[in-house]
Amino acid sequence: MDKREIRSVATSNLTRELVPFLASLFIVLIALFAMHHQSSKKTEIEAMKRHEVDITRLSSSIIQSKTDSLLIDTRFIADVAERIVQEDKSGEINASLSQIFMDYSEEHQEISQIRYLDLSGQEIVRVNRLDDISITVPPAKLQNKSDRYYYKELYRLSQKQVFYSPMDLNIEHGVIQNPLQKTIRIGTSIYDAEGYRSGWLLVNISADHILTAFRESSDSMNSELMLLNSVGYYLEHPNQAENWNLLNEEHSFSADYVDLWQSIDETESGQLSNKIGLFSYTTLFPFPNQDYYWKVISFVPNDKIEAMGSAVLSRNMPVYLLLLVLSIVATGLITFYRLRFTQAQLEKEYAKSYRNILQDIDLLAVSLDDQGNISYCNDHFLHKLNLRDQDIVGRSFSHLIPVDDPSSIMLAEAFKTNEPPDHFHGNLVTKDGVELIIDWSVTLTQDKPIKKSRLTLLGKDITTQLAIEEELRTLSRAVEQSASTVMITNAAAEIQYVNPKFTQLTGYSADEVKGKNPRFLQSGETSKAGYKKLWDKVLSGGEWRGEFHNKKKNGELYWEHTTISQIKNQEGETTHYLAVKEDLTEQKRLAAEAKERDQEIMKNRELAVVGRIANMIAHDLRNPLSSVKMSLQILGKGQHDVTEKEELVTISLDQVRYMENMISDLLSYSRQSDLKPTWLSIDKLLDNAVSVTQKAITTQNVTVKTEYHTGLPTMFGDRTKLLQVFSNLILNAVQATENNGNRKPIITIKASLVLSSEGTNIQVEIQDNGSGIDDETISKLYEPFFTTRAKGTGLGLAIVRSVIKRHAGTISLSPGQLYGTSAMVILPTNALSDEKDRLEVAI
Repeated sequence: MDKREIRSVATSNLTRELVPFLASLFIVLIALFAMHHQSSKKTEIEAMKRHEVDITRLSSSIIQSKTDSLLIDTRFIADVAERIVQEDKSGEINASLSQIFMDYSEEHQEISQIRYLDLSGQEIVRVNRLDDISITVPPAKLQNKSDRYYYKELYRLSQKQVFYSPMDLNIEHGVIQNPLQKTIRIGTSIYDAEGYRSGWLLVNISADHILTAFRESSDSMNSELMLLNSVGYYLEHPNQAENWNLLNEEHSFSADYVDLWQSIDETESGQLSNKIGLFSYTTLFPFPNQDYYWKVISFVPNDKIEAMGSAVLSRNMPVYLLLLVLSIVATGLITFYRLRFTQAQLEKEYAKSYRNILQDIDLLAVSLDDQGNISYCNDHFLHKLNLRDQDIVGRSFSHLIPVDDPSSIMLAEAFKTNEPPDHFHGNLVTKDGVELIIDWSVTLTQDKPIKKSRLTLLGKDITTQLAIEEELRTLSRAVEQSASTVMITNAAAEIQYVNPKFTQLTGYSADEVKGKNPRFLQSGETSKAGYKKLWDKVLSGGEWRGEFHNKKKNGELYWEHTTISQIKNQEGETTHYLAVKEDLTEQKRLAAEAKERDQEIMKNRELAVVGRIANMIAHDLRNPLSSVKMSLQILGKGQHDVTEKEELVTISLDQVRYMENMISDLLSYSRQSDLKPTWLSIDKLLDNAVSVTQKAITTQNVTVKTEYHTGLPTMFGDRTKLLQVFSNLILNAVQATENNGNRKPIITIKASLVLSSEGTNIQVEIQDNGSGIDDETISKLYEPFFTTRAKGTGLGLAIVRSVIKRHAGTISLSPGQLYGTSAMVILPTNALSDEKDRLEVAI
């Protein structure tokens, strides 16, 4: 027989021997195939479920990294803007802010608008980005945003707090922009060099780049990925027509799936199934310290889940047919290699997905092979080191580490022992030679097909963070060495910390006072009402300043000036109270001695003033009395015509009125009644002063112009006396324009807000265009009985200065720029209120 026949016989014999076995094997294999099919289907579905959970978490982490990046960008812009506001001396703040906003807008396409608002909500600077072009909005088109909800939120911010808006639609001039501009607003306060809030930085973020990253985060062919806001509206939907249906309240996830939405909204993450499919979800809080959240939901329809069973059977059918022909051993081997092949494919797909994740996170990511060479690094790593991919991939990671840094030795040992550290700090050198401190997390993996180890490092640049910590340590040392007493209590007013100066001043050690309430230092002189005012001020978020008369450990009393304020955490909760105190005992003693000397000097001065005033009164009354006497003598002789009699009577009455005015002004000057302060509006007060002097204004044909800044605060003062002040100043300005020649008489009254280290002040300027006053005369105008007018009493400005001084204000006279004289009055808004508090609280 030839080889062909022998092969035929052998095959026939083998077939006869195997048929009975194969029949039994066929039945067993069919049962095994059925079991295997059900198991494979279940495994496939479970893997799909895990994959959908991973997709939602991955998408959530990508969005979180984007929003974290936006917060960092906004804080950076705010720091730069605040530094400009605090340091600019040239008066070009708006131009500087505009340039910074333009530069940043051009580099960050996701920022659609950067604005700087003043305290009234008025836009001062705004940069828009439209169609990839950044433009500075002209001043004429800037708007006031005080009626917007976010202005009210910004107004409530304390220092370093940040405002985040929900994702909503941008509105311009009261109309929703079309095409729709999905916008997130992030804002924070800007403070000037004096520590006062000067306005707010508000950044509008186009949400499209977040939603684009969200759409690209899913590699699932089975599921539909959705992003919902906290009330169940679609922010992102696989069907683009459903996107952003905040404009359509009738069609939303919460409306389409009422029961399902209730379960999803009540839990942070999970999976739910119903008759239409599988829903995997997780909760995302895009901004820190906010109750606002989004839901990431993956939906797989039931028909796709059921189709997975058919797909599993179709995929395994060739194997099943082959197993019917092959032996059990061959079946086992084929199954084994099939499983190994499937596992290798899954690992390859996982590695690809893992690299995509590393590329999108806002961390430094780098993979090292078993030789310590770089096999992969993400863009964030390249950007931090100012390198290109081709510059470092394939090169040793140790080239990026400083020579004296132990990181390279540590990583080499990790490959040898297969036990890398979970966490360590190391330095990297940028292309420019700058050293960065990186906080690394390390993961060791092995490529099973080739049995080689690989290290994956995820790092965060903590260079700035460590610098801040060093600053805090320096601040701590400064407090320890401070010449002022520093005390910190917890929220229950129990002492937690005192610095060495406290022990030096009071005699109590830190251990003796820890856990006690500061009231043990009280001398008993401060009233309960005083302490109530203190706590009302502090608990309302303000800063209380005042004086205490306290008792040392040895019983000795001492005076101290105290400043008390709250310390809050990131959630805005009060955790501690801070008191900074200065010993005033010696100052009080010296002040008392000085007061005694001043009182003695004042008594001597008062006696001298009384004599001088009596002399002036006698001199100033002699002339008008002589005129009246002469007129009466002439009238007594008789034989005068009517006209001559009327003229003599008029002269006498004018002199009597002059003496009456002098006596009235003298009484006002010498007998100063108590102030009766109330909260009043300065612009209304000035308008009343103009009304009071309207007769003189009309008689002289004077034009009065008023310029009041908007949003002027109320002030605490005596309305009647301040009305007298401004009426006198306006009358002086009217009389100064009597000899204007061809110039039309004009008086300008201005009122504005002035901030200083002492607090908030109101500045009033009354400017006339008269003939003016020389500097020598100005220096004498405040003296009693000095006047430049024939019929003046010389007490008007003396009374004005006295009233203003009693209001803790100042007045100054100066020549105008071209003509006339300017009277400048500066009044604190709450000086009398603070004085009232100090009188009521004996501290």
